[in-house]
Amino acid sequence: MVFTIPKEEILAQLLMQLKSHFFITEEEKAIIESRFDFALAACEKNFTHLENKYYWIENNGVRTCRFNPFHAIQYMIFLYYLSHDIYLNAKVGQLCDKIYYLNKIFHSVDLFYAIELPKQFGAEHPLGSVMGRAKYSNGFFFYQGSQ
Repeated sequence: MVFTIPKEEILAQLLMQLKSHFFITEEEKAIIESRFDFALAACEKNFTHLENKYYWIENNGVRTCRFNPFHAIQYMIFLYYLSHDIYLNAKVGQLCDKIYYLNKIFHSVDLFYAIELPKQFGAEHPLGSVMGRAKYSNGFFFYQGSQ
């Protein structure tokens, strides 16, 4: 995957965003750092199935997946994957709550970390969407105001 800014800056930006809204402990910072690459890898697996031109860079006929933390939908998906992974693996609910809440603040989307979204999903203008505890299939795509 190609990053529009260095991975280290994406991580630093995320930590700064969280710290500007919440108190983040050193333990929580360490958990984020340890699960950061997993969330990016989950994004890459997801984005490889999307045909949207903003998820790719093409060079000499070769398409490479890209991650842009300033592309709201990409960042929304990343924050969901990060909070969901921490929920499943690190079992730190309060940290999950903070990342989930950051996603709501930035994107006006309710993607609770305990819901199980498919490995391939997407969104477009998802403002005001609330994804509940339902069964979602691969290829799930939602738009503004989905519930």
